[in-house]
Amino acid sequence: MCSKVKSQFVDIKYSGDFSHRACMFHKDVEYKRLPSFDSSSQNTDAYNQAKALENVAADFEKQFARQIQFGKTATAKMWEYMQFYKWNTRIFQDKTLLAPMDYTRVQDPNHIFKLPAYTAMAVGLELSLNETQETLRLSGLGFDPNDRTQKVCISFQLSKGVLSMNVMMC
Repeated sequence: MCSKVKSQFVDIKYSGDFSHRACMFHKDVEYKRLPSFDSSSQNTDAYNQAKALENVAADFEKQFARQIQFGKTATAKMWEYMQFYKWNTRIFQDKTLLAPMDYTRVQDPNHIFKLPAYTAMAVGLELSLNETQETLRLSGLGFDPNDRTQKVCISFQLSKGVLSMNVMMC
């Protein structure tokens, strides 16, 4: 005695007394043709560009590792400024409005902050525009002249201070 179960994808046939193994049969399915790589000049150019981007990423990682080993990072530069002005945790908090943990993180030259933290430190240290831009360049976060938030940060850095900048950005 054999019974047949129909499924959407396969037909399964098995014996009622379970003495035989189940047999599976594929249904008549029309397989879709998947797109394939056409070696036209346009596709080859896109492939080459993708490979070039992979190479750029690898080059960036090598350069970043070299910079950490031989050059200064933005965090190390900020720490030098803080050492020069003899900052401690209390002064850091008062001038930057950042958490005390950030003061500890500044001491690690490999720690990477986001733009608002670097900007708050630059404002607290009263760095010039050139010093701030150099520090941000080291971090890879240089100012974008088309970004409104960054324009607000730089304009308030030059004129008012951290508290005014925080009020404006809220």
